[in-house]
Amino acid sequence: MSKLKVTTISDPDNDNTAISIDTSGNITIPNNATFSGTVTGAGGGKVLQVVAATPITSTDIDSGSTYVDIISASITPSSTTSKILMIFSGYIQMFGNNDTHSYYQKVLRNSTELFNSATDQAAMMRSDGAGYLVGQYSTGFIHLDSPSTTSSVTYKVQGNENSDQWFRFKYAQLQLLEIGA
Repeated sequence: MSKLKVTTISDPDNDNTAISIDTSGNITIPNNATFSGTVTGAGGGKVLQVVAATPITSTDIDSGSTYVDIISASITPSSTTSKILMIFSGYIQMFGNNDTHSYYQKVLRNSTELFNSATDQAAMMRSDGAGYLVGQYSTGFIHLDSPSTTSSVTYKVQGNENSDQWFRFKYAQLQLLEIGA
């Protein structure tokens, strides 16, 4: 087997240093270097893939104890050590009369509940008072999850309204980013 020993690899046209190797074997690559293909072993924190759900334009959430699906997206992590960054945003209209009412959100990974604002005692929106109530609000969250799998994972946002009122999602979007470990 042959072995090539060098301390510097240079550009053939103008002799610029492309790669240097010190006596400990550490490699230095210039800041302006570009790579094609996949670079592995270079540390974590890289966005490996992005999945965006098809945005919804209208979903009604009526009163009752059943959670309604708002939006979902699936992603297949490339490694069990990857993390998934969920970014959700939406625009809600609230309608109601003569009562106190609250809107709650639940976030699921497959069937595992990651967050439920009702059980965590945190209404996403709340209105108190008599008379006909109308409001328009923005809502959203960012959540970093560790699914520990290389199988397809579905993330879902659901909503629930706790009285005789209702909410309408006029727009919602969800992005999933796989972050390399």
